[in-house]
Amino acid sequence: MEWDDNPFAVALRPLDRRHQRRSYNRLATGDDSEHDHRNAGNDTHDTHDDDNDDDYEVDLNGEDEDELVFGGDPRSSATRGASRANPFASGRHDDAGSNGRGYWLPSSRWTQNMRRLVAVLGILVVVLIAAVVGAVLLRDNGSSTTNDNSSNNNESKSWSSSSSWSSSWSWSSSWSNPRSSTPSSSPFLPSATSSATPGIPSNGQSSESGSSSTTGSLGSSSQSADFVTRTTAPPSTQPSRTETVASDATESATTPVTVCEFLKLDPTGQDSLNAIFENTAILQSPNDRKAYRMVQLPNGLVALLVSDPATHTAAAAVAIGAGSFDNPPELPGLAHFLEHMLFLGTEKYPSEDAYEQYLALYHGVFNAYTAEERTVYHFELDAPALEGALDRFAQFFIAPLLLSTSEAREVYAVNSEHSKNMNNDEWRMDRVSKLAANPSHPFAWFSTGSAATLQDQPAALGLNTTVQLRLFYNTFYHAENARLVVLGNNTLDELEGLAHTYFDQVPRRSQRPDVDLSKPLHAARPAPFLPGQLPGTVYQVPVSEIHRAVLSWPVPSSLVDGNPRIQPGTAFTNLLGHESSGSALSLLRERGWATGLSAYVNSYADFALLAIDISLTPEGVTAINEVVGVVAEMLRRSNPTENASEFERLFQETKTADSQLFEYQSQISPATLAAGLSAIMLKELSSEELLGAPSRQCFDPTAIASLYSYLTCDNMLLQVVSSLVADQADQSDDIYVGLRYGFGSNNFTTLCETPNESLSLHIPSVNMYIPERMQIPLLAIDLDASEHPVVALNTSSAIGFFKSDPVFHIPFMSFNALIHSDAFSSNVASQVACVLFTRLMSDAFASEGYYAQLAGISFSLGCGFGATVSVTAYGNSDKTPTLMERIGQLIQTQQLTEERFDIVKAQLEQDLRNAALFSDAWRQGRSILSATIERPVYLPLRQAEHLAELDFPTFSSLVDKFRGLDARANPRPARFTQLLLHGNVDRSTARQGSEAFVTALNEGGLGFATGTTTSNFIASLPQGILLHDRSSEAPATLDTPVPNTQIPSYVAGLAQTNSADSNSAVLATFQAVWDDLDLLPFNRSSPSTSFLDEPLSSLQFPLPMQPTEAVLAVAGGRSAGGDFPGFTRAHVLEGVMSLLVSSLAQPAFDRLRTKDALGYIVSTFATVKTYSSQALCVLVQSDRTPCVVQEHIDAFLDDVLPPRVPASASSTGSGSVPETTGAPQETVAPTLVPTITHSDNTETDATVEPEVLQAEQRAEPQTAFNSLETFAAVHSALVHAVAKPDLSLRDESDRLWNEITRRTYDFDRKQRVVLALNGALSEPVVLQTFLRNILRMRKLSVQVFGDSAAMPACYGNQGSEDVVIGEELITSPPLSPAFSANFYGERMVA
Repeated sequence: MEWDDNPFAVALRPLDRRHQRRSYNRLATGDDSEHDHRNAGNDTHDTHDDDNDDDYEVDLNGEDEDELVFGGDPRSSATRGASRANPFASGRHDDAGSNGRGYWLPSSRWTQNMRRLVAVLGILVVVLIAAVVGAVLLRDNGSSTTNDNSSNNNESKSWSSSSSWSSSWSWSSSWSNPRSSTPSSSPFLPSATSSATPGIPSNGQSSESGSSSTTGSLGSSSQSADFVTRTTAPPSTQPSRTETVASDATESATTPVTVCEFLKLDPTGQDSLNAIFENTAILQSPNDRKAYRMVQLPNGLVALLVSDPATHTAAAAVAIGAGSFDNPPELPGLAHFLEHMLFLGTEKYPSEDAYEQYLALYHGVFNAYTAEERTVYHFELDAPALEGALDRFAQFFIAPLLLSTSEAREVYAVNSEHSKNMNNDEWRMDRVSKLAANPSHPFAWFSTGSAATLQDQPAALGLNTTVQLRLFYNTFYHAENARLVVLGNNTLDELEGLAHTYFDQVPRRSQRPDVDLSKPLHAARPAPFLPGQLPGTVYQVPVSEIHRAVLSWPVPSSLVDGNPRIQPGTAFTNLLGHESSGSALSLLRERGWATGLSAYVNSYADFALLAIDISLTPEGVTAINEVVGVVAEMLRRSNPTENASEFERLFQETKTADSQLFEYQSQISPATLAAGLSAIMLKELSSEELLGAPSRQCFDPTAIASLYSYLTCDNMLLQVVSSLVADQADQSDDIYVGLRYGFGSNNFTTLCETPNESLSLHIPSVNMYIPERMQIPLLAIDLDASEHPVVALNTSSAIGFFKSDPVFHIPFMSFNALIHSDAFSSNVASQVACVLFTRLMSDAFASEGYYAQLAGISFSLGCGFGATVSVTAYGNSDKTPTLMERIGQLIQTQQLTEERFDIVKAQLEQDLRNAALFSDAWRQGRSILSATIERPVYLPLRQAEHLAELDFPTFSSLVDKFRGLDARANPRPARFTQLLLHGNVDRSTARQGSEAFVTALNEGGLGFATGTTTSNFIASLPQGILLHDRSSEAPATLDTPVPNTQIPSYVAGLAQTNSADSNSAVLATFQAVWDDLDLLPFNRSSPSTSFLDEPLSSLQFPLPMQPTEAVLAVAGGRSAGGDFPGFTRAHVLEGVMSLLVSSLAQPAFDRLRTKDALGYIVSTFATVKTYSSQALCVLVQSDRTPCVVQEHIDAFLDDVLPPRVPASASSTGSGSVPETTGAPQETVAPTLVPTITHSDNTETDATVEPEVLQAEQRAEPQTAFNSLETFAAVHSALVHAVAKPDLSLRDESDRLWNEITRRTYDFDRKQRVVLALNGALSEPVVLQTFLRNILRMRKLSVQVFGDSAAMPACYGNQGSEDVVIGEELITSPPLSPAFSANFYGERMVA
């Protein structure tokens, strides 16, 4: 698998920092971000979401559990990097490269577009100016001689006071070739003969652009179809601007000829800047209907304006050209700490939660991340609220408060963030790789920050952290070092006006106080590695049961990041990361030494690392020399000079696939786009290169050969991670406590240079999945299937739905299948056998599947809920049906071998045990919650125990039963398949595709019984307190509310299984079922409440797998009849829970995370959602005792409500909120928040806290529960968010497929929830009563103890022995016997 880092780090960096998202030619959201702030936003509507595996933010809004519960191999070709790419909401987006079911899959891949200039020998600068009359090459013959590896990364740029570009350009001539006759003169080691630092200009200046390796691109057409560029006359206050506007032209007349040289912003003056922008198109996909304009504000800040009239949400992002590499050596983590502090008030908006509260009112989300050489802030919210958000956002970069009173709590938050990373093996691997580098280079420094580095150590050195924080801010946070992107449905002129109004005030560097303008912006860097460090080997003992080897080579960043049009780095990441037959991974798998491999590039201003990360078996660790030998032999056979034609073929194949993806590019979320573009803009590319059309790529064999010369054993660092190398790990670390590592010799020179002809390795063959035709015809839209899915195939063994796409108009399709079988029943043994079966099938399909992924077809194969086999694919409509047919054949006919069974079983057992024993506390809590309420869900450790007992004969027998091959089976096994084809399909192609898949799936089978039985359901928690006699005819008034702290609750608790992790977690869960709605104070005289009269038994969910047209019509509300308002109890329950989450998320975050400082992870979300039940969960991970955390949560929920609504108001449902002074805000005082004491004991704030700040801090927070205005805003924003159309074809497919697999068939669910919100849920008294009373009836507190000794104290007289892990439930007090039989929700019985 080939992975690359890129600046679209909106939020999606997997926890595995090496397994970056594949971005061979696409712009996606993998990143090199090191630390991310927080996101108070919660998606409150999506009903089928995924857990994000992000290291900076916990997106817990979804109901799906860890993939290990359902199947999906985090190490297989289909699963690595599966974290979602959108941190802003839990809904699935295809820009993420994930299909939403636990697998990584390439989707809307934008071509790598951010490579910097490679200066060819003898040329200082080659600039192509595209004009109507043609292309003119300008050669500077008077420049000094440069080495062919010189990089424009080594430049220092600044803005003059007249807003013109100026620059000091210089190159280091000390790059050398490891394959030359003098390998000792490594470019990554200090030179004894040169005073210039390798990779850094001799004048001591370095690039201030953000670091990133290969970036993705918007994906293929060399045309700027339907768009031409118009350079407008710049106003006196605006130096220049470039924009795109709609045109009838199919190709811009100004599109230049594709050449390897590219246009870069010429920093020599305004005239040159204008000349480069003039007549140069912002090349974009013909399917991209947005208009772009680049402007430069009077203060020098460069802004990109993006107008999208069709968008319902707006976004903005600011990228600062500084990150953790700019930390002072004595203050590790300062850049990250500053990122946190900017959220805590500004002079104009001094309240700590002013920004967050405004975004929450308009269903907004926000986040930030700190990377090595950049820091990016971004937000997204309802489009009409953009201006207010920009006003507050701009103040971050104008006048933040940075108060020492907030500083103490935020140091605790940063420390908590580091604490959650401390026992994570990916972070530890990152740490060890840095320890192997030059300790004087910032690459080697600790960058997250902790209480020790931000408080204790500075105090010991006599440093004032607040003063240093302000100095860092003043040094780097100025207009010239910032890039802004604003996206909305406004016109370009309106967006430009907003940019001027709110960002013209951002000071220049010269206007910031205490800045020494005589110094370069960025300090000079030493060589990244010292003599003797390369070649080298470093050993590491992991926390969990993993075995890994990482081979990395430092290379000049110019070779991988110098020119967006030539991509030598990806030529090798593609080749080395390939998984086809003849690849390194294929051979390693064959020999039982490895289970997965990924290749990636991380690039910085002064050097880059090209690396291969191999997931080993224990046998592979023992044979590490042979493993390295396989990689070395693959490199030897991949000599680009000897295989130039093969390299060019691979390049053209990828360019063809990317061109098609770019041609029909899907939309991505506004925040993803804004954050990614802001980071790319730091690279100072011209408008032509901004979106990176694949047509601008070109094949450069010279650059590829030059990069190849560095991939030698003499220039290699080997990192081995395994418990089997404990004897070599003789050192410990004081940052990651308990980390053991050690250094060893690396003498692979002979091994690497000696050919091994016996190995079956070769360059990949032709990709059969590359589409033969670029322009795939769009089929006629089937009008009957244009609004909702209809049935195209209906047999005794399958039902196939299809829906034509009348919206997106792209030749792509989604193909989904879910196979039900009673061979894999719902018990734990069958469940784990199902997971193992899909793992084995993925393993067998890895080689062919990788070709499909390279061609842009994403797919997944896994075990779904209830031991079903799930297969999904998304890609061009030409090849996707072929892929699905091949997978169907594989599932039915692939031969099982005991050798692969043992290898894959061992890997799955290892993964399950790692999930059980080494997961974060909050993840363990999620597993417990699911195992307690959801059926059938089992804890990972229990699955691992059953897996260990599974032998090959038993497993083979189960598979034969599933395949219908067991002649002795009597009765015949039952199997049934559900399908959905959506997109560029009509009835005929849908039927053909469905029949082909089912035919392949049944090949060789002896027949199946009709019908099948699978089950999954949600248990209803028993009522902790009876608030209303349901047998009474009297209306519910609920006049006697019970404080949350007095309500009996059920506790599911256990000790933290990771003994090295001291963190605890609490998941306070409150459940409601649909007949609880009878207790709410609806205005019964209103027609909108007539849904209460609908019989609960009107529809028995789940519906049949083969529903009739009449059932589908009723399920979709299209023939309900009577006086019902178009929505049901299910929609009201979903609406009120969504409204509750929208109302609580930001106040809970502010109270529990910011003010109470409980811990870094705080989230409020809806979970375990079915058609008839919903649960609210408040999650906190903390280093405090769970019962203390639960007290904080209870106090918050009691305090957030105003005094009880009078009975008269409740009974009438008038919706009036009485005036109130608010309940007293009594909270449990934090006891573990560190206090910062500066050595000089002086006041460090620049100004006294404003009086308005003091007043706001004393005032009661305005929430949807005590303010009619706030309720109206939250309600309106939620309606707007729910009503938003699907962003992409894939999003729509996921939504429709969810309705089919859950067998609710409510395809208009979103619209019906909107009806419920605007009808029955339009008054705040309903929301108040729901929180005050209904959610208090069923309460479950899931508690994971970081310190098991604290359990008896928490549980009082019960003692920890009463908190036990049972066969099904983990509860104290024990749940009633009736619990198991009292179910609400889905009984999936066909």
